[in-house]
Amino acid sequence: MKTKRFLSCLAALCLTGALLWGLTWLTQKKDSYAKNAEFFEQKADYDVFFIGSSRPMNGIFPMELWEDHGFVSYNWAQAGHPPPAYYWVMRLALDYKQPKLMVIDCYGMHFDAKTTAVFGLMHISMDSFPLSLNKIRAVRDMLDDPAMTEEFNEGERRSAFNLLWTFPVFHSRWSQLTEEDYQPQKNLTRGAIANNEIYGGEFVPDDSEKGAVFDTVGVKYLRRAIEECQSRGIEVLVTFLPLYADAHQQAAAEYAGKIAAEYGVDYLNFFDLDVVNYHIDFADSAGHLNTAGARKVTEYLGNYIAGRYGIPDHRGEEAYADWARDHQLYTQKKNETLRAEEDLYRYLMLLERDAVDAALFVRDTELFRDPIAAELLAALGVETEQCTAETKLILIRHGGESAAVLDRLPQPGETLETAAGTLGGGEDLTLDGVCLASPAEGDDLCVSVLRGGEQIDCARFRYTFDASRGVVSQYGVSR
Repeated sequence: MKTKRFLSCLAALCLTGALLWGLTWLTQKKDSYAKNAEFFEQKADYDVFFIGSSRPMNGIFPMELWEDHGFVSYNWAQAGHPPPAYYWVMRLALDYKQPKLMVIDCYGMHFDAKTTAVFGLMHISMDSFPLSLNKIRAVRDMLDDPAMTEEFNEGERRSAFNLLWTFPVFHSRWSQLTEEDYQPQKNLTRGAIANNEIYGGEFVPDDSEKGAVFDTVGVKYLRRAIEECQSRGIEVLVTFLPLYADAHQQAAAEYAGKIAAEYGVDYLNFFDLDVVNYHIDFADSAGHLNTAGARKVTEYLGNYIAGRYGIPDHRGEEAYADWARDHQLYTQKKNETLRAEEDLYRYLMLLERDAVDAALFVRDTELFRDPIAAELLAALGVETEQCTAETKLILIRHGGESAAVLDRLPQPGETLETAAGTLGGGEDLTLDGVCLASPAEGDDLCVSVLRGGEQIDCARFRYTFDASRGVVSQYGVSR
């Protein structure tokens, strides 16, 4: 009888536990799953991890590194992460996989706080990690944070319990549940988050705090992160990605170089590198890179890593077939994003450094008087001084690798050799034998975009030039 009672109690406990686990998963916000599920599903090894705050999260694209170099990498960076938070995320990730290279962006090393003021962001970082002793250590350490006073965020108390078991936090989400909660989707980006806005700012070099010494909690955990990697035989690359930095942040970037030199690891201070355009490559005043800026930074990092660390090219390997499959889906998503974009500036920005060819049929050449449009065209490889009232067509090859400005179109049967390919005349123009969409009546600018020899979009923009503001005023787009 006692055995039967014991088994009944055990079955009830198991059933209750399973029910609580299911309810916890169902009600939990799926942001952490969407960002990190791919990491836990991969059986093969990783070559590179990226850790840091929202700047590398928005600024480094692992799928682009795969396309260009065949690197297998993961972006663990997260919004609001000071060094203690990204140190512990790194430690938790290392419980599962050990990469050959750790890229540590050290923005936030001048902070004393261990966690972000928006406590809800910690769930995106931590919820995807199963409960473990290391996770308990991480949560206890991060919340031992004298720099962060007790506060509430969206009704949530800043407590370790809420990070270790999320049901008390999210149990009231029943009315907010959507299909995404029942069938959550991955984002296919290996942890990166793209931002498609454009913010025009200025970076002003300021050495008024040059030589400052930083004795902060952030510096302590940056050192701990480097030491942890070196104790495991993981190579380290320290970075300070570009942003609209003030004198204090620029001094922190300088000091980070001294720390890297002390440990004998490489350091890239992007304030010293001519990689991004501060007028068009950022999404906001806080200095988060937009998609074009991120592609530039990713390209630079990819070439740097390829030249120094011996990271292998895994393209074509059976163990990484999922990467090839997901890259196709990732490319399809880029196509969908482009087709959904209705803003002219953002549209031009999305073309940059992508593997697309574009033909821009220009009827209203007042576009060239717009300084933002001019910079975006220049970023696409266009020699804007050649753009005049006579310009009929601009060709762009491979996201800006080459470009051509034409003042006339070829006649039927005629071909024109240009820096961006062979343009053929006829009822429909062709670029290297691929048909281009023709402009329609009323189009001020018609953009035909090709990827892999197929047209993926034709966007027809209408605008007027606002002389009082010196920019074009867009009033329509069609497809």
